Amino acid sequence: MQNRVNQLTLERNNSQNDLALMTMAYNNEQVERHFWWRVAQQLERGMQTHINALLLDKFALNFKLWRYQRHGRELQQELQQCRADKGLLEYNRDQLFDRYYNKFKDQKASHIKWKNRERNSRQLILNLNQQIFTLQNNLPINNQYRGMAGYAPPLFYGKAGEDPEEWIRDFRQYCEASGLDPLADARTRVRIHGLFETCLRDDAKDWYETHLKNKNWELQNISDNTGLADLGAINGLTNNNALCAINVNQFRGGALHIRNTVPANNNAIAMPLVPAHTVFDEDWLISGGRPTDLAPNAPNANVGGNTIAPGIRIGQVLY
Repeated sequence: MQNRVNQLTLERNNSQNDLALMTMAYNNEQVERHFWWRVAQQLERGMQTHINALLLDKFALNFKLWRYQRHGRELQQELQQCRADKGLLEYNRDQLFDRYYNKFKDQKASHIKWKNRERNSRQLILNLNQQIFTLQNNLPINNQYRGMAGYAPPLFYGKAGEDPEEWIRDFRQYCEASGLDPLADARTRVRIHGLFETCLRDDAKDWYETHLKNKNWELQNISDNTGLADLGAINGLTNNNALCAINVNQFRGGALHIRNTVPANNNAIAMPLVPAHTVFDEDWLISGGRPTDLAPNAPNANVGGNTIAPGIRIGQVLY
């Protein structure tokens, strides 16, 4: 009898354990279901927000399309009105011509004079129409350069995919085709600089005006106690002895290396510290040239700073 009781007790305990496990599984399932229900709610709200944004964009695009269509209709009406006015003017002109023609048909000289005047007026109208067409199809800022090479100069926008080195090669070829030789004189280099600015558009123009335009040119590797008047004098050092005569403390970087390695003789300097104004082939690495907002500082100012040339030239811009 006692064994039977023990067996029933054991079965009861097992049943209670099974009930506890089933209850725990049920609770876990409830928690998991509630979790995924919240996830679904968030996804639904996110999708609804995205749908609302798309609907708003669609409305904005439809509104813009309606405005463009309305503007197009207005332009079409204005065009029709212009054509009607043109027809009326031509009709009045013909009537006026016929009136004076009949009036002066027996006066040959007067008729010829009036006919010539009318012909001149027509030619003037044709010339004006041609000028308007030219201005509409060409950028006025570059028209002054079109005739030199027979085609417009290349433009640079600074967009992704544009190669600045390739554009500079095209720009150089255009200058050569236009007869703009940077070695000719300073005036020609100024013209090349002006042409360069007109060829920049959008991001490229913004970058140029922010980082280069109206800056000065600093030589990080040449101090201001060289005893030389300007950059031209530095470039014009005639021989190695002239360079060796300058205190070594006035140089850094590549300029210091050149100063320390030149032999003491009267031979020409093999590697000038400052390049000549060749525009397209200027190398300012030795002197450490860079644009700066600091005030100009001559190489003989002796105030403890770097040499800073006033303004920035086209060769320095291209470098």
